[in-house]
Amino acid sequence: MPTYNVIYEEGPDTVNIPHELPERLPQCGDVYEWALPTSTLGGHMYRPGDLMTVLERTGHTPHHRTSALGNLLVRDKQHTSVWTSFEHCIAIGYLKLVGNPNL
Repeated sequence: MPTYNVIYEEGPDTVNIPHELPERLPQCGDVYEWALPTSTLGGHMYRPGDLMTVLERTGHTPHHRTSALGNLLVRDKQHTSVWTSFEHCIAIGYLKLVGNPNL
């Protein structure tokens, strides 16, 4: 399975971690549903059934983490946030595509 790297800057150290590439990369307007509960570095909690909409690729790195694919700006019902591991969450089954109103 193809992989891509996520770069984490933790203080003076930089770590490259390979992640499995999903079959389809997220597109602007895609709506994803959480299949499993999770929490984020930003302190947000997601439950199964919660939805997220992909807005765009971004260069923002609020937690000093960068995806080789480009970070994603996504919106849920309460927040707009930057994600580095969104594709990883798809690849491991935490997020599933449920639609795109633009297609």
